[in-house]
Amino acid sequence: MPKSIALWLKRHTKLSIGQIAHFTGLSILELHILKVKEFNPIKHNILTQEEIIYAENNPDTYLDLKVTTKSTRVVLSNSQKKNKKNVINWFMTNKIYISDEDLQKLLHSSTNAFQRYKLEVINNSSEYTPISPISLGFCDQNFIDRYL
Repeated sequence: MPKSIALWLKRHTKLSIGQIAHFTGLSILELHILKVKEFNPIKHNILTQEEIIYAENNPDTYLDLKVTTKSTRVVLSNSQKKNKKNVINWFMTNKIYISDEDLQKLLHSSTNAFQRYKLEVINNSSEYTPISPISLGFCDQNFIDRYL
């Protein structure tokens, strides 16, 4: 969604590329090659028109993302859903010691489901191909580096 918001801000405001990059967390290079459907942050209560106008008139000002207390449900792609057991196998195969709680959060699984996945991988590890969680989009290299 940050790319969609960035595209909308780029097309509909006078904000600088630096301000948009800071707000969305995208690099300036990424902002120049956006090819997504735009998303109106005003309509969805992420920004107000007043905040945008103020930032347009003050180039040294950066917008901040409004933090909502409402929890959002994470939607996993089909490949992510199908490969949870392969990711567990990857951590076991590479001997990366991560707590069950952290791995459960990474895979967006309930405790019961995670325990079933883990038990199945332990009992039938040869059936699962270790696949990096990075390649499936579960995390980035920095996350893995914390456990090395």
